[in-house]
This record gives sequence, C-alpha cells and structure tokens, in this order.
Amino acid sequence: MNGIIYYWIAAVGICFIFKYGTILQKFRQITIAKFPYLENLYKCCLCMGFWAGVFLTPILFLKQNMTIELIVFPFTTSCISWFGDHFLNFLLQVTNFIEQTNISRQSQPTQEQMDKVMNHPLKSVSFNPTSKGAMPNLNIKH
Repeated sequence: MNGIIYYWIAAVGICFIFKYGTILQKFRQITIAKFPYLENLYKCCLCMGFWAGVFLTPILFLKQNMTIELIVFPFTTSCISWFGDHFLNFLLQVTNFIEQTNISRQSQPTQEQMDKVMNHPLKSVSFNPTSKGAMPNLNIKH
C-alpha cells in the first residue's frame, strides 16, 4: 500500500505539469491546434488526473504486482487531482485576500509590494469548474 502513494503523487504531478507547467505551454498550443478537443482535457484536473492514472497503471502493475487496485487506480488519481487542484485554488484565494487586505490597510503601497503581488508566480492560476458538482468560486470582497 505504501508504494501506491508514490504513484498517486506522481499522477497529481503529471496532471499539474500538463495543466499549469509553462515548460509544456508550447506543447499544449501545438496539440490543441491539431486536436481542438484536447483543450478541455488540459483545463480539467479531473480528466487529466484520470489519464495520468491510466498512463501509470502499467508501471504500477510491473513494479508493485497489483491486480484489483489497477481497476480503480485511474479513478482515485482523478479524485485526488481534482481535490488537490481545488485546494490549491482555495489557498490562492486566501493568499490574495490577505495580500489585498494588507495593501488596503496602508495609505499607499510601496512599489516593491505592488511588484510582489503583480508578479506572483501563481497569479495566473484560476478556478476552472468542470462539472455541476464543482466547488463554487469564492468571491471574497473586502
């Protein structure tokens, strides 16, 4: 059972790299240009997590000698990827709220503070609901 945890983490990593990784941005653009339906796949952690699980299943079979777990592995990686994506989005919203609150408390923010907020490495990450069961976008107003 311990070995499967590494594969779950790997599947989430694959999912996040394909969805958010700037190193694969050109790859995403090229594949979307050739196959437009892939755009929805790249935007959906639920879908990308499933396919990452499918990709890792043969490796899991060869290395861990698992049988019944192979049936549910892609579904569990899908769930874990979806949860991880929404948890990160929640943390980003809380961080943005705290930063905005701290900036608004000061009479005038310094240029260094503004640059920090504007150039935050995860600023481009946004909530992307993929189904009716997706978590709501929390619009925090201050």
